[in-house]
Amino acid sequence: MSEDLVNEIEAIRSIYGDEALREADGASVYSLSIPHGEASLHVLFPPDYPRSIPQLLGTERTGAHARKGYGSQVLDIARATLLSVFIPGSVCLFDLLQELDIALVEEFNGQKPSPADPHRDASPVLNTPRPGSLGEEPRWIVSSAVTEKKSTFIARVCSVTSPVHAQACVAQMLRSDKRAAKATHNISG
Repeated sequence: MSEDLVNEIEAIRSIYGDEALREADGASVYSLSIPHGEASLHVLFPPDYPRSIPQLLGTERTGAHARKGYGSQVLDIARATLLSVFIPGSVCLFDLLQELDIALVEEFNGQKPSPADPHRDASPVLNTPRPGSLGEEPRWIVSSAVTEKKSTFIARVCSVTSPVHAQACVAQMLRSDKRAAKATHNISG
């Protein structure tokens, strides 16, 4: 297991909890729980990761109230998202989780399936900005760089109106700022 993968696993667990990424079947297959999603996926890391892209092998589980086909749909979206965020030589799981969260919100029209309410109305939420439809560019305030143990940290903030709007702003910034997109651990909250 590469040092990059060990560091990435540690970072994912520190952000999302120990159950977010756990060994599933041997040293190279992991179970990746999707935050706010009702699914977890099996991920196979090649020996030369992060130079080679990990493989999403399938759905490990879906929530008890997930509709039929949900796991397959999440897997398809996750595979497409992985292809869009993977940069050879850079770890990608955090970016995958961030972008997958946005893609799932977009897929379900601003609604995430909730295990608490399986009979929820499927009509879209009105007046909620969808990712990719920001209109005016957000005005970002950027901190000065702080360097600690060979790592450089830069904070960025902007004003948002909802969690979905925040996700859309971050996604737009990552698409337009290549240095931020290549950052090892983008953290938003």
